[in-house]
Amino acid sequence: MWGGGNEELSWRRFALPYLQERYSALVSSLIIGVLWTVWHTPSGIIERGVTGWAVDLPSYAVIVVGISIVATLLYNDVAVS
Repeated sequence: MWGGGNEELSWRRFALPYLQERYSALVSSLIIGVLWTVWHTPSGIIERGVTGWAVDLPSYAVIVVGISIVATLLYNDVAVS
């Protein structure tokens, strides 16, 4: 079975270039980060219960959006090189 992170291929290889044609890298990262948070929120609630998050939902969203920004920086650095 495949481990986590496989959806990154879709977020970075498909969605990011499409978004960056229309928006800046930062705005594209924010859009993906919000979508990524929404995508993973139901599984977090199902696995841990509504109050069982390791961090609260707003903190989780900030972490995920931050990771999205870093991933975009890395993607753009590799794509340009």
